[in-house]
Amino acid sequence: MFRINLLPEESRPQMRGGFQVRRGVLLGLLVLGVVLVAVVGTASWQARTLGKLESQAAELKVETERYKPQIMLVKGLRSRKADLETRLGAIRALDRGRDLRIAAMDDLSTALPEFVWLTSFLEGDKVVTVEGVAFTSLAVFEFMVGLEAMPRFAEVSLDRMRRADLEDDEVTRFTLTTTLAGR
Repeated sequence: MFRINLLPEESRPQMRGGFQVRRGVLLGLLVLGVVLVAVVGTASWQARTLGKLESQAAELKVETERYKPQIMLVKGLRSRKADLETRLGAIRALDRGRDLRIAAMDDLSTALPEFVWLTSFLEGDKVVTVEGVAFTSLAVFEFMVGLEAMPRFAEVSLDRMRRADLEDDEVTRFTLTTTLAGR
């Protein structure tokens, strides 16, 4: 049945809500649908991506297991290489001053007077400490003068000198420090 309202528009009763309410509900449902589709789409995309990553991880794990003997061999070789490089470094450090040490020992033996014996020769960074035994303090002085005359020794100084007994003989124990020239 049709209704026709012949009243002028100003006199007609106003319809409240009606189509506008339905339009708001429809718009809300539309937005909700779009959000729901976006969430479901994102979740499925992430699930596919996660599946791909898990399969790649499984493949890499299998490949790692396949190459495990070679990996262990490489690790062992790296360890041995590091050990050899450490040893070579020590050899190079010793070899670096070899000629100077040989010449210094030659000078040391040349400067050593009679009745003086060396008990220790300690080489530091630039300082050399020499310990020894002599029958007289005059022999220690001669040794110091002889070292000063050598080209590879400089700044010879007496650190300690004391009397001691050595098998019924009275001796002088001494400690000298000097610097090695050419370092």
